[in-house]
Amino acid sequence: MHDAAFAALGIDASYTALDVTPDALGSVVAGFRSAPEFVGANVTVPHKSAVMRWLDEVDETASAIGAVNTIVRLGGTDGRLVGRNTDADGFVAALNDVVPVSKLRSAMLLGAGGSARAVAWALVTRGVDVAIVNRSRDRAATLVAEVGAALAASGATALAVPGGRWPGRLSVCEPDEAGALVAECDLLVNATSVGMLGGPAPEASPSPAPLRSLPPGAVVCDLVYRPALTPLLREARDVGVIALNGLPMLVHQGAASFTMWTGRPAPVQVMFEALGEALS
Repeated sequence: MHDAAFAALGIDASYTALDVTPDALGSVVAGFRSAPEFVGANVTVPHKSAVMRWLDEVDETASAIGAVNTIVRLGGTDGRLVGRNTDADGFVAALNDVVPVSKLRSAMLLGAGGSARAVAWALVTRGVDVAIVNRSRDRAATLVAEVGAALAASGATALAVPGGRWPGRLSVCEPDEAGALVAECDLLVNATSVGMLGGPAPEASPSPAPLRSLPPGAVVCDLVYRPALTPLLREARDVGVIALNGLPMLVHQGAASFTMWTGRPAPVQVMFEALGEALS
């Protein structure tokens, strides 16, 4: 999608995947700093947290989420590298395509990994109450504690959205409460690998309760994008609620990275088409 965007805007650049082992991460980042032609990179698992130690600066959102997915090389001779996270804004942009986030009041978030952290941050900083459901309660509690501490440290006034509420509440949902809580949620988000093609449970749904208990107008978002219609989203369509897969978030977070590197608005539709073709 990035090469298609470069071509659409006539930018002489290319996007290349690098297979980087954990031991080589520091030297690869040092190479970024010393290469005048380098403008930026994306960072994927397992390096999103580890890469932070090798950067010159990490912005507030990436620090709060505890993960960097975008590196930007600032101009000049020093090659200063800044770490950012576009996952949170990418999620909000994707969600806004189907329903304004400002209309949401409560969400159930399934999972407690890096993507879940970004989604939790995105929602609570926009006034949405978020309950975390995870197989490991300890991981869910750690997410709540760390993101909560980051929220407290950053200050409400810096993050409040105009016209929105502040702050959203972030909590752990106990397993015996999860089924009943589904009926009270405006939004259910799957941030686990359940339902993913090639994953551990491709035919399963991660929902703790049948989706027919969701209120009318609810949104079900699955961050999985392969397949486009997961078991969770198939059920969402069957019961008549809004179903959103992970492709729009992938495009929007990439578009945000693109603009950080180039200083130009990303051709989002071009990126959608290129990615859709690649995944078909």
